[in-house]
Amino acid sequence: MERKIEGLTFQPWVPDAYFESNNPYGKLLILGESHYTNPDWTREKLSTFTIDVIEDFIDESNNLVFYRNFGKSFNQDDPTEIWNYVAFSNAIQVGLANSHAQPTSKQIATIEPALWLLIENLKPQKMIVCSKRMWGNWLPDDDGRCTYVKEIKYGNKKSNVWKYEHSDGFCYAIGINHPSRGVAKDTKGLIDDFLATDFK
Repeated sequence: MERKIEGLTFQPWVPDAYFESNNPYGKLLILGESHYTNPDWTREKLSTFTIDVIEDFIDESNNLVFYRNFGKSFNQDDPTEIWNYVAFSNAIQVGLANSHAQPTSKQIATIEPALWLLIENLKPQKMIVCSKRMWGNWLPDDDGRCTYVKEIKYGNKKSNVWKYEHSDGFCYAIGINHPSRGVAKDTKGLIDDFLATDFK
């Protein structure tokens, strides 16, 4: 399952179906914010941590609210289904102590290089950023490889769409609220419209 990307602490979750031409979601990358880790963990454990967490979620060994709520926005009856098709990575490449810890400026500085490594290596067609504060504050908007496209709306939810360049084309991205407190109906509608829209 691991597809090694040099320069990342946490290797991304990339199921085989992500690359298949009949993937119903295309090449979709989900970008979260951070992991919570133990300072005693080895480099090897950190490297496979994202993969291990999602494998355990799919196998129902854990029921982490982030993955469950996001999964339910695609399939209410089976929140594990979407994770068999999409790639996932947390952007901050240093583990935080717990859910109450706030990232430092040095930890935030790991986001931008990790983003470009993920985009260039996975070459997603679309990306959903699951953190409004990361989307609004910590992702690049002054790099020659990214361009504002337009604003999209659904009900009371909206997001700017940005285009990120990679060597095979472009990845279009939106930002949504962190799914830990659930995914609102209008957010699901925004996601559906984003995935159905051809921005070319």
